[in-house]
Amino acid sequence: MSAETLRRGLERVEAALIAEASVRGALARRDAGLPHPGDDELLGARAAELVAAQRGDGSWGSEAGELAATAAALLELSQLEEVLGEGATAPPSVTVAGLAWLRGRRGAPGRFGAGCAADWHQAGLCHHFLAGFYAPVADGAEPETQVTDSALALRASLRWGERGTTADLHLDGLRQVVAHWAWPPDAPLLAARAGLAALATVLEAPQAQANVVCAADGVACLVRTQRADGTWHGAELFDALDTLLLGVAHGFVVDEVDAALARSAELLALTQKQNGTWGTAPAGRHPLIAWRTFRHALGQGLAVAATPA
Repeated sequence: MSAETLRRGLERVEAALIAEASVRGALARRDAGLPHPGDDELLGARAAELVAAQRGDGSWGSEAGELAATAAALLELSQLEEVLGEGATAPPSVTVAGLAWLRGRRGAPGRFGAGCAADWHQAGLCHHFLAGFYAPVADGAEPETQVTDSALALRASLRWGERGTTADLHLDGLRQVVAHWAWPPDAPLLAARAGLAALATVLEAPQAQANVVCAADGVACLVRTQRADGTWHGAELFDALDTLLLGVAHGFVVDEVDAALARSAELLALTQKQNGTWGTAPAGRHPLIAWRTFRHALGQGLAVAATPA
């Protein structure tokens, strides 16, 4: 596919995104070095919206609180603070309460790896090898959801400075998930989306040697398992692209990653609607991820900011 086709795809999504009075528009303008005077106000309003949505017990989500919703809110607040400056997004009491609620889900019933079976034990993915995972509030979550929600919770906690033995043990477990996804002995026990979530957390973890090696293996697996049409089996396209771009933001800029992003950019160009979107309605994070993918493929976005999507 010609660079001109990719450029037209970029222009279609950019025409709406750069002019958009939204958080994703503000973040795109920041990436492009074209901030508008009102962008900080937009981002601050989003932070205030998140703060107002926090429940009295420190959680976000339904009446019982939700692990994924709470982790996502804390992660987004940390990412917004990275843009706006320390202390600009939420009073300390908000993050203290949110992190305390998350800690209450550590080791709770329903966490990933709580049981043991022969195949899971052989893969090192049972309670004999894993500790520190957070549990969803709802019972009966599938293993992939247990992993993805717990990985998101640890990612948010690390962003707010959580450290210690329990976090280290959880990271050990997530590295094991990435290793199993990257090099399964037989049929993988977890769908690729679990490996993606674990990889995203490892990418943002402190850059200890074990984390760097694991992140490199995970990024290599993501490149290796991409299908010829630019998609992935068992993983949503935009989630995979978001993780690859996170890898770029953390220094994994190599020819193989460039080629994978270019293949997906070609798919995005072919499936894009005339209004610059994909699907019946513009999903919240998809236009920004697609815009960053096009920019990288065209050599315009090699230093993508690790900011919220």
